[in-house]
Amino acid sequence: RVLELPAFTGQIEPSNPKIEFEGNCFEEISMELQYSSEDPTKATVIVETRKPRSLVCSDFFLFGNTEVSHVEDFFFRGKHKIHFQLKSEDAEIDMSTFGLETYLFCESLRDELLSVFTTVKAFVGGLGMHGKIPLFQPAVPDYMAKANLDFLKWSIDFELPERKIQKVDLDESTIKSGDYIAITRLDGLDPMIMYGTGSHSGHTVMALWFEEEEGRELYIVESQDAWYWPIHRVQRNRFSEWIKMADDCDFNVAYMPLSEEKRAQFNETSAREFFFETEGLPYGYHNFLYGWIDTPEDNFPRLLPKDLVPIVFAMIEKIDKNLTDTFFTDALNKHLNTTGLDIAGVAAEGAKRGMNISDIMAIVEEDGWKYNSFYHDGEAYVCSSYVIALYKAAGLFGDDYVNAVEWSPKDIYQVNFFNTTWERPEACQEADPDMPFCQILGKYRLNFPGYSTLEPYAHMNDHCQSIAPDFYRPDGC
Repeated sequence: RVLELPAFTGQIEPSNPKIEFEGNCFEEISMELQYSSEDPTKATVIVETRKPRSLVCSDFFLFGNTEVSHVEDFFFRGKHKIHFQLKSEDAEIDMSTFGLETYLFCESLRDELLSVFTTVKAFVGGLGMHGKIPLFQPAVPDYMAKANLDFLKWSIDFELPERKIQKVDLDESTIKSGDYIAITRLDGLDPMIMYGTGSHSGHTVMALWFEEEEGRELYIVESQDAWYWPIHRVQRNRFSEWIKMADDCDFNVAYMPLSEEKRAQFNETSAREFFFETEGLPYGYHNFLYGWIDTPEDNFPRLLPKDLVPIVFAMIEKIDKNLTDTFFTDALNKHLNTTGLDIAGVAAEGAKRGMNISDIMAIVEEDGWKYNSFYHDGEAYVCSSYVIALYKAAGLFGDDYVNAVEWSPKDIYQVNFFNTTWERPEACQEADPDMPFCQILGKYRLNFPGYSTLEPYAHMNDHCQSIAPDFYRPDGC
């Protein structure tokens, strides 16, 4: 069983210090925050549990904000006190403004630990060269593929049937610069991206021809940092080599040619120039999450409470600040036009401006922002934003300005850049009848709802809802 995230039960704050609700074990639970500005370094939560459903049940809670956190398992009815010591001015500002969020775990502590183990087993990223033997090689073991298939069905109702024909050879000469390739690997990371965005693809790359001494050569260009891949940065690989590596890594690969109109519009020279300017940049972990989050409320995936995200990162920050800076805090500083603030500092600064962390996360991530990274400073591109940046450079958006870093894999395959009426090669038709694209690799058949249907417009995907589990997009998005 994959990990079930805790459910948000309420916020206790100075303006609303008491909440009441029903738990899994106790029919009646109340929580009250006692906080006084006379002694802003201390806060107390009084929990009262009543009417247990059995003698052996319990309710397991997380209390937290960006500065403090605490977990408690309540076995007995009655009153319980939890004391918090606030050790900084930022912690006092956070508590006095937002108080504490409370979350009820769906399972007992023991079951949560077991489900964490199951989740890790499913999402460690592909440890195996053989379907049954877990060695550190690029193939995805059978047990991991099955766990991820189950996760995708449960989380976004996406089923991938098995294919009889698992490889289709394309004539390289028919592939043109700008043609798009969507990828799904059942390794945990791709399914997690799909869960977060509603996408049916977890990785994206683009075809681009280069002029070389021996003639024109077809390459795949991408932003990539998977441990099983030989190069970890913005890179290019010859198509013939890339397809072999993709096969070894158990990629499910769909080829999507640009429409004739977009092929004519694609400026190959400008795309190559942009690639050479950005080659070697590290993968864009800094804005990995922020292409998903366009609104304070309506972009968070199913069963992920929006206010839980900063609490979890604040807990991780105490263990590995570099990790949280890279994935979370550096971008929040960009959004606020500040530097060097930790998560509590961001929350305190946001409170001064009347914003919480979710509001700050929803501020538009802008192309051109430069980040300090592990070994290279510069703009941050994940796989999907890098493809869109190439399309921008090649002129496919015309006079419409878009922020590439706000695009997810789903946003790419839904924009109407692709040829939906091309005469697919016979091998493509034989492998996957009635598909508008050609799946050239993979054990499992891909599909892409809304494929090539959305007209591009200025600032597309800057402020779009994508409400789980159906990831509905309102008119204008």
